[in-house]
Amino acid sequence: MRLHVFIIGWTGWERSCEIIATMVLPHVERLTVVYSNSSEIDYEGVGEIVRVPDDWFYGRKFEECLRRFDGDVMLQIQADATLDEAGWKRLIERCRFAFNKYERIGVWAPEVNYTPWDLEVVAISDSDDENIKHVAQTDGIVWALSNSVVERLKNMNFRENNLGWGLDWASIVYSLSNNLLVLRDLSVCVKHPKGSGYLGEQAERQMKEFLTQLTKQEWVQYVLLKEMIENRSAKRWADKRTAWQKLLSKILR
Repeated sequence: MRLHVFIIGWTGWERSCEIIATMVLPHVERLTVVYSNSSEIDYEGVGEIVRVPDDWFYGRKFEECLRRFDGDVMLQIQADATLDEAGWKRLIERCRFAFNKYERIGVWAPEVNYTPWDLEVVAISDSDDENIKHVAQTDGIVWALSNSVVERLKNMNFRENNLGWGLDWASIVYSLSNNLLVLRDLSVCVKHPKGSGYLGEQAERQMKEFLTQLTKQEWVQYVLLKEMIENRSAKRWADKRTAWQKLLSKILR
């Protein structure tokens, strides 16, 4: 299995790109760093280095990854993801293990802290590996896509989706519409800063336009999964509110 890794970087994260690339490169067939920089100083490091315009955010950089992909599985890593050397080695081993064990995988991802997609909200079922769960959503901080998912995304227009929201949904609903698995591996947890620098309203608007490119089957999958996640999220918050109300009542007695 040829694993092509892409590290996505931006201004201020050049050193992180270099650190990740140095630890990952010995374990993969090909590695490419796609980065932007607000200065005129070029980033130099290991692997193939691709500089793109500074106004390209996640969506356009991801599109560049798709264009340059040459392998069987694409593993994409954001520069602000953190693991030690042993952690990155294990992540790659687990990624290979999953794609070799399960013949039809569309999307694979490790656990990520501070993800908006908590496992209790997105879990669908267990697998025959206690650490691998079938899920309705992953996280694009670190994730791997099969060749067929990459080809599907290549056929989508990213021109109006610079911020990149909805790439996860497009990958997942394509996979589930075509009998491909969407998996999360709990045996590896990637550290990631809390929050996002993106403007939520603008990203949401771009995502809605981007997802109009889904097929009818993919759109049905999207609606069903989104409704399931929203219902679970609402129930979880309702349960927490009830618990707090009970606790407050005890305190005020």
